[in-house]
Parts: sequence; structure tokens; C-alpha cells
Amino acid sequence: IGGHGDDHLIGDKGNDTMRGDAGDDTYYFENDWGVDQISESAGGINTLDFTNVTV
Repeated sequence: IGGHGDDHLIGDKGNDTMRGDAGDDTYYFENDWGVDQISESAGGINTLDFTNVTV
């Protein structure tokens, strides 16, 4: 769960719910990340980062 600033949230193995708030949030995903949900309640420029996922 993020706060009012810029947050870094990580979706690990399994199913995760990641909640950002105000600020520019970055959501990181890793291998076997499951069915993750993102809940974003405020503005900002948010990023989805899949650089740690291998094909």
C-alpha cells in the first residue's frame, strides 16, 4: 500500500493487490507474478515495470 509520495510496489509470486496513492508510483513485476491488481486512487504519472520478467 502506497502513501502520498512516490512509491515502489512489487508484485511477487502469487496474486497481489497493489494500491498506489498520490505521487508517481512504480509497479514492479517479477516472474510468476500471478493475477495482480492495481488500485490507483489519485493522479500522477505511474509506471509498470516488467524488466525482471523473463520470457
